Amino acid sequence: SPSSKTETPQSKQQTQTKNEIKEEETNLKTPTKKKRSTSSPQSKSKTPRSASPRKRPRIEPGSLKPPPKWESIYSLVEELRADKTAPLDSDGGGSLPEKHRGEVVFRYQVLTALMLSSQTKDATVGEAMRAMQSRGLDVQTIHDMDAEELNGYINKVGFHNNKTKYMKQTADILIKDYNGDIPSTAIEMITLPGVGPKMVR
Repeated sequence: SPSSKTETPQSKQQTQTKNEIKEEETNLKTPTKKKRSTSSPQSKSKTPRSASPRKRPRIEPGSLKPPPKWESIYSLVEELRADKTAPLDSDGGGSLPEKHRGEVVFRYQVLTALMLSSQTKDATVGEAMRAMQSRGLDVQTIHDMDAEELNGYINKVGFHNNKTKYMKQTADILIKDYNGDIPSTAIEMITLPGVGPKMVR
């Protein structure tokens, strides 16, 4: 069509301009090779990762005004959550552990649920936890259980092979170093196999 003929030179020019911009960006991003320095490793100054600029400024708690009509939105959320039918309500880390078995077992089961929860849906964690609870879920049982049997209980959980290994190693550490209980500090908790920063918080 006539209109496409008139647009063709413009589109060619636009494409050429885009290619030139991309080439400039590539040149800016691609570092030039530096000659190896003969100076000692101690003389090199390393910039810590934390020194990199934040993508957005930090928001201090209480510094922002609430959005308009937030009360009505919050009351709607409360209404929707009143029936407690979400998977989190029945299969979350706080709902699954057996409180009637005592504080030590309760804490261990909370830790176990958190270890299983990584890359796994709540309902799947709940199924695995209830299966182990029917066998008797405590640190001594997991310590004595064969790894293959344990893996069978959690085989629907994401990365179950790794988690089986971590659970066995953790049970061994808890019995040897903590008298079968979990560590009392976050610093100690994070040293357990398969336990990350988000879990300890």
